[in-house]
Amino acid sequence: MKRNLFNQLGGFPFAQDTLEWQQDRTKQILQAIAEMGVPAGSTAPVILSGVHKSTGPDAYSAGWIYLNGDVIYFAGGNIPGSPDLSKVYVQEYKTAVVFEDTTSKEVYIDNAFVYGVAPVGVTQYEIATMKRFHEQFGKQAAADAWSSISVTASVGTAATPANAAGDLFYKKVHVPDGVQVRADLTITEAQRIVGNPRYDLMCQLPVGFRPSQIRHFKASVYYHNTAYILDVSEKDYIKDVNCIINTSGQISIGWIEPIAGVTTYTISFNEFIPLY
Repeated sequence: MKRNLFNQLGGFPFAQDTLEWQQDRTKQILQAIAEMGVPAGSTAPVILSGVHKSTGPDAYSAGWIYLNGDVIYFAGGNIPGSPDLSKVYVQEYKTAVVFEDTTSKEVYIDNAFVYGVAPVGVTQYEIATMKRFHEQFGKQAAADAWSSISVTASVGTAATPANAAGDLFYKKVHVPDGVQVRADLTITEAQRIVGNPRYDLMCQLPVGFRPSQIRHFKASVYYHNTAYILDVSEKDYIKDVNCIINTSGQISIGWIEPIAGVTTYTISFNEFIPLY
C-alpha cells in the first residue's frame, strides 16, 4: 500500500503532486475492496449499505452506492410519482475556493445519487434492480474456478487391461474449507476386471486440494444412461461404486466387474470433500 513518510527532516514537499498521490492511494484501496463484491468489468451501480425500502413501497432509506470507482451517497426519501422520476442519476456538485493569487476556482467536487430525470447524456438507474455488494462477494468468496485433470487409467490385469477415461474437475471451496470434485468416467472392457471391487488409482489432486484424512464417497453407475446392470455374480445390481481420496490427494475407484455381455459402463460423481 502506498504511504508517506512525514518524519524526514528538511521540509516535506507537500505540493499538489503529493495530494494527488494520496488521493490515488485512497482510490486504489477502494478499488481493491470493491472488486470483491463488484463483478469484473461491471458498469452498473452496486449498493454497499442502506438503500432499503423503508416506510412503504415508494420510499428508500439513505445509503452508499458504488459506481465506476466512486462511493456515492444517496439521501433516500420518497420516490416521486412519475415512473421517470423513480429512477436516480449522479448529480455532481462543485465548490469554489479562493487561491493565493486571489482567483476563485472550483476544486472541491462531490456527487450524489438523486431522484429525477437526468440531463441529456447522463445515465439513469433503477434502484429496484441494483445488486447488493454482499451478493457478488458471497459468490466470489465461496469457491475458486474449476480446474481439470485428464484421467486415463489401466485397470483389470496386465495381460488383459480394462481402461477408465474421462475428465475430473475440481475447485477449492472456501466456506467451509474443502474441495469439490466431479467427473463422468467411462470404463471399457469392464469384464477384464479381476476382484470385486478392484481399486485403481485414477488421478492425484495437487497440493492445496488434499484432505487431512482419508475420505470415502460414492459414484453412481450408468449403463445405457439409465439401466442398472448385474455384477458378475448375477446377485446384485451395480448401482454405485466406492471411491476414496487419501491425504496425498490420490483418488481411487473400486470398479466392479459386470455380468457377461456388458463391456462398458459409466460412473458419475459430484462430491464435496472436506479438507479439515
